Amino acid sequence: DVASLQTVTGECSASVTAPTATDNCSGSITATTNDPLSYNTQGTYTITWTYDDGNGNTSTQTQTVIVDDVTAPVADVASLSTVTGECSASVTAPTATDNCSGSITATTNDPLSYNTQGTYTITWTYDDGNGNTSTQTQTVIVDDVTSPVADVASLSTVTGECSASVTAPTATDNCSGTITATTNDPLSYSTQGTYTITWTYDDGNGNTSTQTQTVIVDDNTAPVADVASLPNVTGQCSATATAPTATDNCAGSITATTNNPLTYNAQGTYTITWTYNDGNGNTSTQNQTVIVNDNTAPTALCKNHTVALNAGTATITSANINNGSSDNCGVASLLLSKTSFNCTNVGTNNVTLTVTDVNGNQSTCTSVVTVTGSTPFTCNVTSTLGANTGIPGNGCNNNNNNTVYTGGNTNHIFLGYGPQSATLHANVNTGSGYTYSWSPSTNLSCTNCAHPVFTPTVAGVITYTVTVSKPGACSSTCTITMCTREARAWILYGNGKKNANVNKVVICHVPPGNPNNPQTLIISTNAVPGHLNNHDDDQLGPCGVTCGGAARPIDEEPLGELLSNEGFETVVYPNPTSGEFSILINSENDAPVTGILYDMTGKKIMELNGIQVNVAYPVNSTISKGIYFLKLEQNGHQQSVRLIKD
Repeated sequence: DVASLQTVTGECSASVTAPTATDNCSGSITATTNDPLSYNTQGTYTITWTYDDGNGNTSTQTQTVIVDDVTAPVADVASLSTVTGECSASVTAPTATDNCSGSITATTNDPLSYNTQGTYTITWTYDDGNGNTSTQTQTVIVDDVTSPVADVASLSTVTGECSASVTAPTATDNCSGTITATTNDPLSYSTQGTYTITWTYDDGNGNTSTQTQTVIVDDNTAPVADVASLPNVTGQCSATATAPTATDNCAGSITATTNNPLTYNAQGTYTITWTYNDGNGNTSTQNQTVIVNDNTAPTALCKNHTVALNAGTATITSANINNGSSDNCGVASLLLSKTSFNCTNVGTNNVTLTVTDVNGNQSTCTSVVTVTGSTPFTCNVTSTLGANTGIPGNGCNNNNNNTVYTGGNTNHIFLGYGPQSATLHANVNTGSGYTYSWSPSTNLSCTNCAHPVFTPTVAGVITYTVTVSKPGACSSTCTITMCTREARAWILYGNGKKNANVNKVVICHVPPGNPNNPQTLIISTNAVPGHLNNHDDDQLGPCGVTCGGAARPIDEEPLGELLSNEGFETVVYPNPTSGEFSILINSENDAPVTGILYDMTGKKIMELNGIQVNVAYPVNSTISKGIYFLKLEQNGHQQSVRLIKD
């Protein structure tokens, strides 16, 4: 009926219905075919239809069947959810719905499991098997955000005295399992101190945790000396100590140190304090005794020696006697018992050499020293008093047989009365051609002559020595002692100055019948002969002063204030006074003197009656401090003396 059959199409399958034809005889004829009427497989098919009228007449006609799926599968979800995991992630293939195939499971060339940290994209493909595909992506994220957890909450402190080492701790990780910590700090410590190690746990996925651990290296054990007690170090001349050692738990063998010397050259007992220091703050000490004790005496060796006198003297030194003396530590000195010789030593003399070592030990030996020279001579010294120096009186010297005034020899000179000089005579018993040397030179006219003149100026005792020498012979010495005594009186002025009164003489007057009460008087020079001739015990000079005693020059300790007029003269002493004072009246008239003491206002303080002349009149005074006036009267002659009480 149709010239051409319509093409039958379908996406998943196609079915055909037999066509019809019109036959002239049979009418409507339904075509037949040997080809399938239904097709489920994609493709293009041709069906050949045969029309058979039953009468032996046939005709054919072809029809095209096309099964062509052009609809892609549709994913069951519009967007796939992201698959995540901390350590790993796995995915399951998604599905899609297809018009032909129904449910389709996606396929992919990407892995389905991920163990490495990162973000991944899986491309899923839906294929309906008919050439139609669709794709869909899915994100996979492996991201470990959990840090490792230390296996112990707090690490124990690691300690050691000399050193300390640590072992890395561990932690547990959600992904990595057991993780061993790492650190940039040292694992071993050999130096004393406290250290902190920072441990880091790293899971390799960017997650870390830290933990600190304390390491203490603290040596608290002191060194132990190798011997419990150090032996004494001894020596006679010196001693040197060597540093001992100790054993230390950390430092091993330690050599001791000290601030004390190691070598001792002086005799004595010393203590060295040794210190063992391990360098870690631990020390121990130990004492050692050092004894330097030289008990070996030197060896003294002597030799005999001969020496000749030169100008009467000779000297020797230890070098003349020493014959190689020695000592183990050293000789400090060589001393001779005698080094100087004179004429009295001509002949043999035993001389001892004492050898002293540097530590005080001594030994001696004896040598015979032979002194050669001429026989000595002797000398003596005498004196001759000179003439008066204008002072009235006959003087006091033995040359005119007046021994009362001089004390019985020619060695006395009284300043203020009698001869004022004496000639000294050096007398030699034999020969001539001698030289003389006087010592000291005080008050001598010459020191190298035989007869110097002695002219004293102050009271005192001087012993002169003269050395008489002769070339080629021994010298000799002799002495003389000269006594100078003070017989001069002085006037004191109010300003404390003094002036010699050459018309007055000091004598020691011994009252007749009262020899135990001698009194020092100041009298006129013309009264001296009367005192000395009429009173056998009177002497020139102050009482109580002899050549053998301490001289008391009048100018160093004034007797008092001296006043005079044509009637009499008065001395009040001491003045000033602190208590008792005395009044001495010098007068040729024996009439008694009266006195009255007034104070500054003119008030009478006391009366003094029956004052004898030429005799000290003592006054026991209890007057107060101040200035007083003493008025004295004799036969109408009056004097006033100012008295100071301090």
